[in-house]
Amino acid sequence: MESSTPLPTSQPRWNSLATWILNEEGQADDEHRHRCLVRWLIKKRIQNRNDAHIWLNGDADDRGRHQKGWNELHPKSRLEADVRIEWSLGNRGEPNEWRQTKKE
Repeated sequence: MESSTPLPTSQPRWNSLATWILNEEGQADDEHRHRCLVRWLIKKRIQNRNDAHIWLNGDADDRGRHQKGWNELHPKSRLEADVRIEWSLGNRGEPNEWRQTKKE
């Protein structure tokens, strides 16, 4: 059985979302970032549906103040719609998975 080696303390810990967004060359275009975010949110939904809902729609903090979620911060975003479509097509957030076809 292999044990995981923790990152050295001198290196910053990368958020799993941040590591998904960069492509092989360390660059990311808007469509690539969007698709990575969709896959990340699908994975988050699988791990904890309530946390994914809070991330999208916000919640109250410990003091009862409303904390905005993605939908409030980005009202014109197609993120939630694309998550629903990809989920219905069977996408479960695997790397490079995208099931929607391009509209011509």
